[in-house]
Amino acid sequence: MKGRHSLDETGKPTYSVDIEKREILPLLEDALQAVKRYADKRKKRAVNENELSAFIQNKFKNTKKLLPEILAKKIVATCECHPYYLQYLCHIIWEKVIDKEIVKKEDFSGSLGLLLSRESSTYEATWNLLTLKQKQVLLALAKVTLDEKLFSSAFLEKHNLGSASSLQRTLHSLTEKDLIDKEEEVYTIIDIFFKKWLIRLEK
Repeated sequence: MKGRHSLDETGKPTYSVDIEKREILPLLEDALQAVKRYADKRKKRAVNENELSAFIQNKFKNTKKLLPEILAKKIVATCECHPYYLQYLCHIIWEKVIDKEIVKKEDFSGSLGLLLSRESSTYEATWNLLTLKQKQVLLALAKVTLDEKLFSSAFLEKHNLGSASSLQRTLHSLTEKDLIDKEEEVYTIIDIFFKKWLIRLEK
C-alpha cells in the first residue's frame, strides 16, 4: 500500500492511496468466497440421491479412484444432497486417499472427523455466544426426527424447552442469527456440518 500527494483541478493538495493488486485481490477473493458460501448454504435444491451418488463416483473414477456405491450413498446422505457440503466433504476425502486407489469406510469417517475439526473453532465461537435456551433448541433441532412435532408437549418436555411460545421466540432469534431456516413450517439448521458437530457435542 502506497500513498501519494497530488493537486486537484482547483490546485488544492489531495492525498490518495494506491493498493497493489497483490494486496487487494486476496481480499476480494475472500469476500466473494464468503458470499458464495452463504448463498450456497441457503440454496435449496431437489437433487436425486441416486444420480448424485453416481455423479461423485464418476468424479472419483476420473482420478483413478474407486468409490464404492454404498459409500457414495452414505456421503450423499450425510450431506443431505446439498451440493456445497458434498463438494467440501468429497474434497477432503479425495485428499485423504490421494495415494490410494479405493475409498474405504474409515476414509469417509476420518474425513468427516477432520472436516468437523477444521470447523470446530468457528462452531465453538458461535456456540459460546448463544443463550442457554438457544443452545437447547439447536440441540433439539439437530436430533429431531421426521415423525416428531416441534411444538408438541411431548417434544417440549423431552428437550426441556418450556412453553410453545418460548420455543417460538427462541426459533425466531436463531432465524435472525441465520443459524436456522424455516421452509413449509419446518425448521432446520442451515449449516449441515454444524448440525453434525452439535450431535457429536452431546456424545
